[in-house]
Amino acid sequence: MGDLNIQLRLNGVVVDDTTLPVRSAVVLGDFPGASVLFPGASVRVRRVGKDLHALGRGLKEGESVTLRLPTISVELRHTEPRRQRGAFAQAVIDHRFLMAMVVVVLVGTWIDAVGAWLHRQPGAAVTTTPLWRDAALEQRATLNVSDGRNGAMGPPPLDGPAHRPDKYATQFGYWRWLNDSVLVDQRLADADARLLADPEDTESRRIVAKAAYNSGHYDAAAWHYAQLVEADELDANAALRLAWALRRDGAHRAERDLYKKLLDREPDHVLALSGMVMSEIRLGRPGDAMRAFDALQTIAPDHPYTDLTASFVDAHLGNERQAVRSLARALEHRERLDREMQLELKRDIAIDPVFASLRGRADLRGALRRHLGAASPRATR
Repeated sequence: MGDLNIQLRLNGVVVDDTTLPVRSAVVLGDFPGASVLFPGASVRVRRVGKDLHALGRGLKEGESVTLRLPTISVELRHTEPRRQRGAFAQAVIDHRFLMAMVVVVLVGTWIDAVGAWLHRQPGAAVTTTPLWRDAALEQRATLNVSDGRNGAMGPPPLDGPAHRPDKYATQFGYWRWLNDSVLVDQRLADADARLLADPEDTESRRIVAKAAYNSGHYDAAAWHYAQLVEADELDANAALRLAWALRRDGAHRAERDLYKKLLDREPDHVLALSGMVMSEIRLGRPGDAMRAFDALQTIAPDHPYTDLTASFVDAHLGNERQAVRSLARALEHRERLDREMQLELKRDIAIDPVFASLRGRADLRGALRRHLGAASPRATR
């Protein structure tokens, strides 16, 4: 079984040449925690028998495939084991210098894009706050976040902390555990190209929005889902996912307002009720939160997200042991959820700040091992 060689060229010049072993799968690109970093795309390479699969192709030893992006090309080659690297690759490459070079190439484009988006908004004022905050330079260059032709809403105010990894505090790889569960949608490149040609292509926008969300670019995902909601205010699927994206960025008042609209149309919407409980607690409204929680427990007493919500309430109150027990019940019954919601359950456990105190606990790790086995998070030490 050979290894994976990644050769990165910037404007035709080789700036990195790395060889990695691939035992099961690796992620490359701008995905958080990627083994090799480059902006513009996220690529998952997995091993199937003796072959490697990347970009929709199976690669036998000696075969390669190239990903071409503006200013950057990435060649992925299935090499023989212990392949000798070329003279250029033998040089020590400073990856911080590499990423600085790439940012210099792309930053002008991003500043122009942000400015163009902002000035398309009615009555928009000049602001020194980045429109998509610190994630702007990390967005995929082809996510079309600057496309304002549909007049989507501006970014809402933040009411709480963003949901981000905390592996250095917990010493466990919850973020990597989450990322390993995300499958790269092979339709993304085509959907992105179609969206550039036709901004009203809603199905392509859904694919792009979901890819942005699953790669941790929550503000870009919110942009796309807001476009979908604006195009069809009855699109409950997009409204729910817009609420999730706003939650991950800390915009809880706007998140809560979306749940209210969903519940006005469908009072028994389990996920909207769960989200309502959590957002009301984050906004310091325990009375409203408990009324929503009572309704959730009445409507869906055995639903895994009812257990997750109970865990959230206990974690917020400092009842950590009971919070872990509720999370364990949610994990035990996770098979009742579809794949997307199982991934969302992992995302809540992995990055929600309310669960931060639980991620370092041995009883939570024990529950994860009991229900997930070898697929549970691993220590980073």
